[in-house]
Formats: sequence, structure tokens, C-alpha cells
Amino acid sequence: MPESGSKRERSETTYDGSPEFGTFRRTLRFLFSVAVERALPNSRTVGGNPVGNGYWYLIDDQDNTTQGDVDKIAAEMKKLVDLNAAISEVTKPHADAIAYLEKANQPYAAKLLAKRVPRSGLVPMHSITIEGTDYLRLKLSPLLPASGKVEEVASWGLVRYKG
Repeated sequence: MPESGSKRERSETTYDGSPEFGTFRRTLRFLFSVAVERALPNSRTVGGNPVGNGYWYLIDDQDNTTQGDVDKIAAEMKKLVDLNAAISEVTKPHADAIAYLEKANQPYAAKLLAKRVPRSGLVPMHSITIEGTDYLRLKLSPLLPASGKVEEVASWGLVRYKG
């Protein structure tokens, strides 16, 4: 445990020392947000912070989220992993990126981006194309190169917690 007032360092490894685990978790986070967008189009994810060996995410209408909704999200996640779709890096002009995020029901990302204009005017984003539709998220950290790569790193699953 860090001493009072010290800064905690962000770990990119699991307890067993796997160097890819941080990238694995961020890739799962990306895929989860895409799965929610596909399975529950009127919902949006909030959070996405690391906890232990995983991530927690809130769904904005979590009080109305059922186990059936979680099952739909899990099925969509499995589909995304099984597709092994390429995850690429793209750039978009600042105004276009904000417009995309607003249209895709990602108001927190749009608000964050509105306050941060890159010097180049171009915004780095991660992209995955599923059934002819591009899904974009802000590029904050590296991801695995394809959705199916998560199974090569570790197992994953979803847990519904209502507190």
C-alpha cells in the first residue's frame, strides 16, 4: 500500500506478470462499449476504470438493466471476439470527431474532446468495422490489433452487479 500522499503507479501487468494484460483490459473495455452500443442502442457506458484484473463500467440506465440485457451484451461481446475484426487507428478532424461522438451517444467523450484540441487538429481514434458499420472511440492507449486477440491473452466474462 502506498504511503499517505504518494502517487500510485498504474500497472500494465497482471499479478502473474503478464505484460500484455493492460492492453488486454483496454481492448475489452473498447469491445464492451461497442457491444453495449450494438446490443442496447439507447444506452451508453460510463466509467471504464480498472479494478483488480478487470474493468468496471456503468450503464447509464443501470437501474433498469436486466440480466437479459447483460446476456445480450455478453453475446455481442462473444460475437465481436469470434469475428476477430481488425482494430485500427484512424484520425478525424476535431469537429468531425466531436460530431461523431455526439451522434454515437458518447456525450462524455465529446465533452472531454471539446476541451482538448490537438495541435494538429486531428483526433486519434480506435476503429472497428462490424457488418459494414464503423465504431469509433477516442484513442487513449494502445489496444490489441484485433478483437479475437483477447482470447490469446486471458479469459473474460461479464458480471452484473447492482449495489
